[in-house]
Amino acid sequence: MKLIGPNGEVIVELPSQVELYQSPDGASSLLVDGEVIHPFVVRDALNVWVAWNGYSAMFTLPEQDEALAKLELRAPMTGKVVSISVAVGDSVEPGQTVATLEAMKMEYRLEAEVEGKVVEIGAKPGELVDLGQLLVRLE
Repeated sequence: MKLIGPNGEVIVELPSQVELYQSPDGASSLLVDGEVIHPFVVRDALNVWVAWNGYSAMFTLPEQDEALAKLELRAPMTGKVVSISVAVGDSVEPGQTVATLEAMKMEYRLEAEVEGKVVEIGAKPGELVDLGQLLVRLE
């Protein structure tokens, strides 16, 4: 996987045995070659922040562009979908709430950044979603 990190572009090779576990409360952990790791990961638009073992870094996914990021509302963290307040075909305005997530006993409202029409919904209320999962796509 190619990422842009704090020191430029890097190639990230995943260990041979990696498994992702998600608990019912939305917390994630990795099992990497037999060792359990609990990284803290947050995504904001084009950036992914990763913190683990006293280190933190910001990565940017190079294949995305800013215009596309504004049309795709993705889960900013692992959590449970409380509600999706739009349907395919609905028009949305900037600032309009389109989905609500619950994570770490707090609710997070996801709002449209641009005017658009809903063309895809990627999750249902009650569903557990992972960081970066598509919730609503606009055109």
